[in-house]
Amino acid sequence: MDTEFKENKKSITKMFEDTNIRTIWDSEKEDYWFSVVDVIKALTESSNPNDYWYKLKKKDV
Repeated sequence: MDTEFKENKKSITKMFEDTNIRTIWDSEKEDYWFSVVDVIKALTESSNPNDYWYKLKKKDV
């Protein structure tokens, strides 16, 4: 990870109901980036959100 990236990005964990969602704040663009797998886990209550995301990506092709 380069120094510029570290200076412009800040890792933050957000809570949605009882699920932690990993986020990164990009101060340069003033925008949040969210972990898709964590959002899937929070919204679907899937036992395996990584597998759910993998299958979802395969359907999009």
